[in-house]
Amino acid sequence: MVFDYTKGKKVVYVVMVYYRDYIDMRYFHYYREAKESFEKLCSRTNEETISISLYDMKKDYRKEYKRF
Repeated sequence: MVFDYTKGKKVVYVVMVYYRDYIDMRYFHYYREAKESFEKLCSRTNEETISISLYDMKKDYRKEYKRF
């Protein structure tokens, strides 16, 4: 699923959640909002098969990554 939190602005950051056979993508314009979402997802999850990443679309760079 795709969740757009940009409020009509350009997508700069993406928080991706990989779980078994599906991917959730959350789009953000501001780093602060993306980082908050990343940290909330990391603190809530306790399953072993989830990977969460914070990706910078402008620089084509993965800023943070967690695997459980």
